Amino acid sequence: MNTVHFHHQQDTPDKGRLKIQITSKTTSRPVEDASVSISYTGVPDNTLEQITTDSSGQTDTIDLAAPPLDYSLNPDNETQPYSEYTLQVTAKGFQPVSIAGTEILADVKLTLDNDTFENTGKSRF
Repeated sequence: MNTVHFHHQQDTPDKGRLKIQITSKTTSRPVEDASVSISYTGVPDNTLEQITTDSSGQTDTIDLAAPPLDYSLNPDNETQPYSEYTLQVTAKGFQPVSIAGTEILADVKLTLDNDTFENTGKSRF
């Protein structure tokens, strides 16, 4: 019996890192217990990660899939070198915020400072 072997090169995703700082637009104070849902841009109903801010308005740093680092290092590359994510931010007493197109590159830590969170008038902030 003859066996045929196929060599298949698979793009194994690398990882980028994301940390979010959320403050009130009105008071510039940190927003504690804000919920951040993360999905791929274009597929907002499929939540990949959900994280919450601490008392300083910060989330933990998380790893997210990104294309291989080589894509961003090669000037002749025509493949998108980053992944795009949508962030849905909610917190009691604040208007929800959606941020589409957050770019994550391999081996890069993105710290996103969101100060567009507006009070609904029902918050202590």
